[in-house]
Amino acid sequence: MSKHLDIYKERRARLHKLLALSERDTIILCAEVEPRHGLFRQDSTFYYYTGLEEPGAVLCIEGNGNELLLVPSYEGVRAKWVAHEIIAGSDPAVYGITEIRYLGKAAGGYSLRRFANDKVYSDLVSYITSRPGNIYSAGMPQWFGAYSEQLLWYLSQHISFFNQNFIDMSATVAAMRRTKDAHELSCIRTAIERTAAGQAVAWSLMQAGRSEGEIRGALEAEFVRLGSRVPAFESIVATGINGTVLHYIDEKSVLADGDLVVVDIGATCDNYAADITRTYPVSGTCSARQRELYQIVLDTQAHVASVARPGMYLNNRNEPEKSLHHIAVAYFDRYGLGGFMPHGIGHFMGLDVHDVGDRSVPLAPGDVITIEPGVYIAAEKIGIRIEDDYLITEAGTECLSVAIPKELNDIEGGR
Repeated sequence: MSKHLDIYKERRARLHKLLALSERDTIILCAEVEPRHGLFRQDSTFYYYTGLEEPGAVLCIEGNGNELLLVPSYEGVRAKWVAHEIIAGSDPAVYGITEIRYLGKAAGGYSLRRFANDKVYSDLVSYITSRPGNIYSAGMPQWFGAYSEQLLWYLSQHISFFNQNFIDMSATVAAMRRTKDAHELSCIRTAIERTAAGQAVAWSLMQAGRSEGEIRGALEAEFVRLGSRVPAFESIVATGINGTVLHYIDEKSVLADGDLVVVDIGATCDNYAADITRTYPVSGTCSARQRELYQIVLDTQAHVASVARPGMYLNNRNEPEKSLHHIAVAYFDRYGLGGFMPHGIGHFMGLDVHDVGDRSVPLAPGDVITIEPGVYIAAEKIGIRIEDDYLITEAGTECLSVAIPKELNDIEGGR
């Protein structure tokens, strides 16, 4: 945290300025809570502005510049279960903020449960009640939303003026998060390097008789070894006809000679994602038909990457000549394959693998996107997707994952 403290402080200061806060106004940033099942992953917007991994924390930024971090109270119980916990009375300067308090009374146990007891949030409610200015947060109050939105809903039920004073700052946050700074690009590059190692492990195991689950387990073990405890998304290893299912995750099939295997995976670094897809032949050699389709997909990606630049769009039906998606479909149409790519050509990427960003705004320097053409022909049991991560630059694009092999000569032959 302290290593990049100035980065998070600068982001909060920039947000404060963009919102033009008055002294009575308050920004609310909410951390995620630990799930009952699965691994904890911090709320992306909270992390973007704080760099903190503390579950259940709430950062309140006042218009006068004061920054108050409220954390759950566990009365010493949590320290027996986890390695790190922020408590009231900790030195706020370590986190670059003004003050640390508790959300309210003790949560009970060692993990915060969602709104199990009003007393747990009593001090947060009292604090917000004492500040009758505008209340800014990302996302609208709703019980069925993410935890951050559920917390806003909870506050709206306990504070009489909350709804009338609430302002959704999602668009401002998304615009900030979309343009990646040098620190973010460094994290993404490291995530891509870890993903490259996972792809190498997967390729080394492309042998008939191995299972999809075995390959996923091995490549994710490599992620963990390299420091990526939580993958960017659920890994996809899909052999044969399974490769025509876009988000296939059953992993029950066994690889067979003649199959192609789609491996769509992403490691993380400091919560930043990578997203790389490669398609491999189990036998080490593609059939003539597989080679034909594979080269078309590869050429489509190269064509789209060559025209991507500031001023273009990821997907814009109103200006198809500037839309990377429409350009990709038109390229596939040359070969009668335009109807065999049911997904978009790509997406923004960052703290979330499908990151925030307004697609109605043209691409600009600092955007990180994927370009991922694919062809899926279930009747032939062929699914092929090739996906790389690109930085939009003043001159066009930089392929951040260029070192990960994808040419036919690279994926065929010995391992």
